Amino acid sequence: MGNGAWIANFLVAEQPANAPVVNDEILQAVQGTTPTEAATPEETATPTPPAATGVVTPTVTTDANLRSGPGTNFDAIGGTVIGQEVNIVGRNADGTWFRLDNGGWVFGTLVANPPALDSIPVVDNDGAPLEPAAQPAATPAAGLGGLLPTPTPPAQAGADEAAAYLTAAGELIGQFDLVLNSVDALLAEVNSNNALISDPAWTTRMNAALTLLRRTSASVGELTVPATATTVHQQLEKAAISYAEAADALAQAVRAGDIGLLGETDALVSTAAANLTAAESAIAQARGQ
Repeated sequence: MGNGAWIANFLVAEQPANAPVVNDEILQAVQGTTPTEAATPEETATPTPPAATGVVTPTVTTDANLRSGPGTNFDAIGGTVIGQEVNIVGRNADGTWFRLDNGGWVFGTLVANPPALDSIPVVDNDGAPLEPAAQPAATPAAGLGGLLPTPTPPAQAGADEAAAYLTAAGELIGQFDLVLNSVDALLAEVNSNNALISDPAWTTRMNAALTLLRRTSASVGELTVPATATTVHQQLEKAAISYAEAADALAQAVRAGDIGLLGETDALVSTAAANLTAAESAIAQARGQ
């Protein structure tokens, strides 16, 4: 019909002979209306997944003591387990110790994947930021993230030379113990999985620990030795020399990627450990302990 309505044909008298078949286009032309375009659904943007940050969380490489300050002379206030993730919130001036968010301090070489040193604030023993003028002058060692120890300063004028020497020697014993914990943990890892000897991450950590072991051995020669401590120092030098030899042998085995050669260093490490124990006993005896 002209108004666009429909009616059954049997109700219409005198029907036209050739009624056209009506579609929407014809109906709209008769009514004078404009075809309405079908609405196009809006395109929905596909969310873009966030890009991976690539951040690697620092973890400890061995069961380590947490100290109340950056040094073995501070009390142990807790500990970590191998593979534990840690949150580093500060460091000491030379970057050899890291302060964690739980208030404890951990020796730097025992932490894998630490942040860049220049991104970590220098803090005091209690974690308070140090003002630039209050920060001790120290230049981190190149190539190892500043984990190498700084030379032991000479005893202050007027201080008791023997006591100062024994204190410095005792600190080096503690330094040896920390580095050896790291070396022992790395050796345990490669002994349980021989393929690690060719793994770049493992070899980097081992070479860093061995360099630190050599540097600690070299620090023995930097001590100011009073005449009364000559015998004690000879014991300490013997331990330092044997550990330097063990470090060289371990480094050679790592370079060669040879598990058998690595195993042959056990005797050198055992000898060095015995010499260090003797030196520690001599220091304790000299202190009257």
